[in-house]
Amino acid sequence: MTLLWATAACNTSDEPSLSRVSGAATPRPPASSDELSRLQDQVAFKRHEMGLREATHWELPSRPKDEACGPLTSGQAEADKLIVLARDARVDTRQLLPLRLLQNLASNDLTQLEPYYAKSSQAGAKRRLRSVPDGELALAKLRELARRKYAAVFHITHYAEPNFFHDPKKRKPEWNAGWMMGWLAIHELGEPEASCQWRIDVRGDAGDASLARRMRESTKRQLISNLAERFREAGQRASALLGTGLDWPARKR
Repeated sequence: MTLLWATAACNTSDEPSLSRVSGAATPRPPASSDELSRLQDQVAFKRHEMGLREATHWELPSRPKDEACGPLTSGQAEADKLIVLARDARVDTRQLLPLRLLQNLASNDLTQLEPYYAKSSQAGAKRRLRSVPDGELALAKLRELARRKYAAVFHITHYAEPNFFHDPKKRKPEWNAGWMMGWLAIHELGEPEASCQWRIDVRGDAGDASLARRMRESTKRQLISNLAERFREAGQRASALLGTGLDWPARKR
């Protein structure tokens, strides 16, 4: 009787039987894997929200003129920082503006998330984060950026690209350093209408540009970057003239 009771006790134990262990049940992933997946979803969604705010169809007045906003500060450091964007406002847009030019003008704030992604993760709707702590840092950075209320938008109305040419009246060919004109406008994020704007007109500088044939492509890229940098610096000066008191972001190298 004692032996039978012991056998029955073994069969009713909470320990899984051999048949249960060898069954088709899938083991649950570690809790850290679930947490990482949750964070990846949250970061992707928050990043998408930020992208929608920046993708607003920004507009200038039908007849823009230099006009200041006056103070727009709230007293909260992060909310009073500007997001800098660039928009092609030319009448004829059949030839696209160089990507290098647009990237050099914008603040590209979302690139601050790159250290938190796995190196092998490709750009896309949902990228893999390196770890749970990295996911938490990425989410904190996105919440910080989301507190910003205003964008400084470059409305590019005219663009003449740097080009290499030969004037028949001169012995040597030379570079035309390019020219840009437009407006720096302050917009409330998510609102298309400009609160105020200031005109910008900038010419490049080709004084040090190489005339070597083999260097022409790289020289042109450098001239485009230099022209964008001059336009951005003019935008920063225009931002000060608008009198908003909002902070212009530091240039990221």
